[in-house]
Amino acid sequence: MTRPGRSAASMPWVYPAGGAANPRAPCARRLGSVRVPNPCEEHAMYQPTQPLPPRLAPPIPPPAQVRGSMPVLVPHLVWEAVLLVLVVGVSVVATARVPVFEGDGLWWLVATVGLLATGLALSLRTGTPNLAVGGVALLSATLHVVLVTEVGMPWLVAALLVLLVSVVVGLGLGLVVGLTSAPAWAVSLAGLALVQGVALGLFQQGAVAGTDQAPVRVAAVWFGLFLLISLAGGGLWAIPPVRRLLGADRSSTDPVRFRAARLVPALVGLGVSSVLAGLSGLASVVRLGAVTAPAINLELTLLALAAVLVGGVSVFGGRGGVAGTVLGTILLTVIVQWVDIEWQNLVDGRVGWGLSATWLIIGLAILAGIGVSRALEAMAANRPMVSAAPAPAPGSGRSGGSGDPA
Repeated sequence: MTRPGRSAASMPWVYPAGGAANPRAPCARRLGSVRVPNPCEEHAMYQPTQPLPPRLAPPIPPPAQVRGSMPVLVPHLVWEAVLLVLVVGVSVVATARVPVFEGDGLWWLVATVGLLATGLALSLRTGTPNLAVGGVALLSATLHVVLVTEVGMPWLVAALLVLLVSVVVGLGLGLVVGLTSAPAWAVSLAGLALVQGVALGLFQQGAVAGTDQAPVRVAAVWFGLFLLISLAGGGLWAIPPVRRLLGADRSSTDPVRFRAARLVPALVGLGVSSVLAGLSGLASVVRLGAVTAPAINLELTLLALAAVLVGGVSVFGGRGGVAGTVLGTILLTVIVQWVDIEWQNLVDGRVGWGLSATWLIIGLAILAGIGVSRALEAMAANRPMVSAAPAPAPGSGRSGGSGDPA
């Protein structure tokens, strides 16, 4: 049967073999005076008179835009170059004013604060800021003096035992942070109270006398140790896989939810920073020959934090340069020594001028360091986009890659 409005001759049937030539072919029937084939499935197939459009291939997506890995370090390296110029300039001016580099006192201060700053910088990079480093340093110094003077333990054996205690403290804090997803600053403050309490229990007469049994009493050696550890750590952090493994998690996921991937950065950040704090405590014992009042450790901790932030380690975690902590520590210790001498000369004999210049410098430096972090983050966010590598062909044996997100 034909469709309305169409003649039988225009019906687009495909005839079976012999159907068009043989009017008596199977499935043929007469419609009035016109004999047309019957479009049964076995012998005929309907085809449209207008050809169908060819199947469109799926559109090829444009290459993804990512940020390369090397530009991440560029803002930090630029800032470290600025810091180097500042260190040289401030040192020249300070030397012309006061004998700030006379003796080895400055280098001892740089080594002591620098070891604290290196540990604190690592904990910030891993997103687990360890605010207990000052307390761990105090505990290490006090415990070492007690072991040597009262127990009679050899200096090196006591030093190894003190560092072992520091490791245990740091790993304990790291486990709490990693397993509970609690903020590291809160956990480390609890740790600070605990280690400070133990140290004060060992601290009896306001100062614990030490000994001169230290095998190395040269400031340059301890300064070199700080320099080596800090630069090696900064260089290691410049490797993208290390940053991805240990760097602070900047995702917007729920911070309360447990994440197993956070356990390793917490253990590394809090554990290693506590060991470096223990080394700082040993350096202070070697330098002073005694353990001084515990209040000094808060000042050193805040000075170390200021040096880390001024050095370019991000207060938001995850990012930092190579030599920023070294340069920031030297810059701030020189300024503190210089201004402290000038301030003492200024207030000498004046009543009511007991304001501490050191605390003012530390507070202003921390605020400046926060501004440095914000500026470096803005520069890193505006680094140019590059096209990601195309997906590899199957069986090519190569894998595509993208820029390091950190």
